[in-house]
Amino acid sequence: MKRLLSRGTQVAIDLAILSLAFWAAFFLRFEGVPPREMSERLLILWPHAALLQYAALAVFRVPRYAWRFVGLREVTRILTALGIASVAFLTLRSASVALQGRIPGAEFLFIPVGVILINLCLAFLGITGARALRRIVAERRQSRPGPATPPSATPTLLVGAGEAGLTVARELSQHPELGMKAVGFIDDDPLKAGLEIHGVKVCGPSADLEAIAAETGARQVLITIARATGREIRRITERCRELGLRVKTVPGLGEIVDGTVNLSAIRDIDVEDLLRREPARLEEDAIARDIAGRVVLVTGAGGSIGSELCRQVAKFQPAALVLFERAEHALFDIHREIRERHPELAAHAAIGDVCDAARVGQVFSAHRPEVIFHAAAHKHVPLMEEQPGEAVKNNVGGTQIVADAAHRTGAAVFAMISTDKAVNPSSVMGASKRVAELYVQALAADSKTRFVTVRFGNVLGSAGSVIPIFKEQLAR
Repeated sequence: MKRLLSRGTQVAIDLAILSLAFWAAFFLRFEGVPPREMSERLLILWPHAALLQYAALAVFRVPRYAWRFVGLREVTRILTALGIASVAFLTLRSASVALQGRIPGAEFLFIPVGVILINLCLAFLGITGARALRRIVAERRQSRPGPATPPSATPTLLVGAGEAGLTVARELSQHPELGMKAVGFIDDDPLKAGLEIHGVKVCGPSADLEAIAAETGARQVLITIARATGREIRRITERCRELGLRVKTVPGLGEIVDGTVNLSAIRDIDVEDLLRREPARLEEDAIARDIAGRVVLVTGAGGSIGSELCRQVAKFQPAALVLFERAEHALFDIHREIRERHPELAAHAAIGDVCDAARVGQVFSAHRPEVIFHAAAHKHVPLMEEQPGEAVKNNVGGTQIVADAAHRTGAAVFAMISTDKAVNPSSVMGASKRVAELYVQALAADSKTRFVTVRFGNVLGSAGSVIPIFKEQLAR
């Protein structure tokens, strides 16, 4: 009920403003009291003119916008709607001249041009002003001083004087319990230098960070750039480390809901922040030529790399996708995911071990794969140091069995997923992958199958990789 009353009140205010603007336009045009014929015209046209202008505003959805959030977009729509209504008044004025003497009362549609222009200005100022006043009142209420910032609050520099920076500055001023006090903005835009944003001065560019930190007494830096790249974050983080400043960050604008920051989301710099970068662009046409319409087999399909290969391959419309994996649960999960995302794709789950030559032969005979991605391998360096026999059996023996099957069945492509640890190997795992590479290279010399090897670096966030381990240790 409260919402309905509020909406009804807003409609009434708009109609009252449009009515007053129409009346005032007549009185201003005729410098006081309008002539009798114009007064009659005013009384007859007034309700119709107000409704016509309100209808124009409704067409542009102006009444649907919340008054307290009025901005440039809403102001532009108000002006456009009222401008169209004024054009309609001018059209009626021209029509009345042509219809006088033919249709009784046509002369009442004749509105002086001055009245139309004055009405446009007054209506625009009134409709916009009412909304601006509502916003001013709301912001004043919101910006009432809260609890004083405690003396122990950490002086903090905000990097990025954009929309996210403004939001953070406002939140810090209203929530002293965060224990942070904004003492200045850092922004590389020279046009912002010296400005104040929500009472916080833009002190200068990031190149002057040391001098600004000394001047403001800052002990902490909060990165508020909504779309900061990994390179920018690394540069700022390294510079702050040199100066002994702690670094925190806030979510990107995509994570900020309804224009407010989730206060618990202000956090320390994470590894994903440092590794932000532009994504590599795939040559999708070339990939499609190798995969579309062919039977593709992925070994180690349940692993971090193998499962992602399955997801990517499925996008390029292979004739069939064979998921070969010895871990039953991992195979079940990726097979179910592929079938849900690509119900039209013939996805086959094949349980088996690449070290089992008979089982590998059965799978190749049943499906006749044309493209093989060999991702099955033991990859944990410390475990393979303790059990070198297993590393050799799986990484070397398993690769030999699958590569031989691809050669024997005349597959078009065999892609082996190797590792950067195979470069001048210093571990059993790296050495076993290097031996597997050499075997594949030797087989390629006498085979119609095209054998290729791809060396991966550390895969961020993959199962058992160092990054999740570090994060778990830090969390504890």
